[in-house]
Amino acid sequence: MADPHKDFHAQQDWYFRRDEIGSVVIRHGNGPDCDEVVLDVRTWASVVAHVSLEGDSSDTFNAAFRFHTAGAVREETKR
Repeated sequence: MADPHKDFHAQQDWYFRRDEIGSVVIRHGNGPDCDEVVLDVRTWASVVAHVSLEGDSSDTFNAAFRFHTAGAVREETKR
């Protein structure tokens, strides 16, 4: 089930959240038989790049990837 504190409700029972390893969980519905798909970080960056105004290119992919992983990269460099 969707967690209103973790999941972003886009519209009409579409929920999005980032999991602990950075993948994006997309869920349709909010019950035990809801549909769910998990997109790894690179696939999510590809989706974001593809729907961006500039379109899908290595530059837009890299920008989306950096934006999505920035927190994880910053945490990793602190160690």
